[in-house]
Amino acid sequence: MASRAALCLLLAGWSAAAGGDVHPRAFDGHRGFGAAPTADDVRRTMQARGGEDLEFVRSLEGLEAELERRFAASSQACRDRGYDALLELERGEEFSVPRLHAAFRARLAPPGPDFDAAGPRAGVLAAMLLDDRFRARVRAAAGWEEEARELRRSLAVLRATTDGYVVLSDAERGKVGVRADLAASRLRALLHDLEVLRPAALDDTARRAREQAVARLLGAAPAERRALLAAAEDRVDRMTSMLFGARLVARPEVAEVLAAREQAREQARRLAETALEYLPEGPAGEAARPEVAALRKHERMRLAGVAGAAGLEADPLNENCAYAAGRAEDFGWGPQRSRAPFDRYLALRGIRAHDRRTTKGRELTPWERTALAAVQAP
Repeated sequence: MASRAALCLLLAGWSAAAGGDVHPRAFDGHRGFGAAPTADDVRRTMQARGGEDLEFVRSLEGLEAELERRFAASSQACRDRGYDALLELERGEEFSVPRLHAAFRARLAPPGPDFDAAGPRAGVLAAMLLDDRFRARVRAAAGWEEEARELRRSLAVLRATTDGYVVLSDAERGKVGVRADLAASRLRALLHDLEVLRPAALDDTARRAREQAVARLLGAAPAERRALLAAAEDRVDRMTSMLFGARLVARPEVAEVLAAREQAREQARRLAETALEYLPEGPAGEAARPEVAALRKHERMRLAGVAGAAGLEADPLNENCAYAAGRAEDFGWGPQRSRAPFDRYLALRGIRAHDRRTTKGRELTPWERTALAAVQAP
């Protein structure tokens, strides 16, 4: 469970205005939601049709696409250096920089880079290991998809309180606001870092120096190779320590909120496991422990709802807890009570009951169909 100090920090201190600005500040100084947005604040912001509120929301919604554009812009430089060979793409498969980053990180997993295992791609792996800017970009971008998903889901839940049935307590709204601010701050920092770390021009001189460095590394004795790789690692350490993202998360208050977020997620994950075991249907419920399976259905549903609600209190963005809470309410009371948690589940899945575009061409899962039927029930 998150420490009391961390939870207090999560819900306080980030909604203060700066320089007379009436808006709360996010962790990087940009406008944010703050830790205490009211329902009216969220409604005014998310339903804005113009002005600075609409501009603010659009800037948040555009961060993920802007990052994807930045990655795409560096893809040609990666191809020019032959890095795409590391992916061993099959015919028709698309090259992407995030995918390349993931493949490179996998090569660095313990016990470290294995040039023998790389075979004909050993030269490519060596060149990547000696490319300080590339390695710094890989480090800076690690986990960006999770932050983009965090922001997307936070915005979806906040918007669903204004165009759907989602209901958030003041505490839940504050947690979602802070988490949106944190994710947006980290994504904006990454945009700055990618700009700083743009691939350098690879002219003939640079190309020859690169080939010589690769040949030296591959031909070195084990001790010299370790020394060369350690020196490269040290250069990347120094470079990344100065980046916007690294300096942001190094701030004690940000590090504490990050830790609190992870603790809240883990607490909700455990409660979701409990909730899904109590639900009679589904793989987890069917494989429940004997003492759980012996309970009557209404008791299992009640306990699933209790665990689901507790999980949402810890992590308002846990979709499994939202579904369990909704399913329990639906069993006991019907759609009138289940709409709110079910609509939260749908929002987290990117589905809006009033917008057919969110389901067009999409094969809904059984859970999604159950939740959608309840939300759309008369």
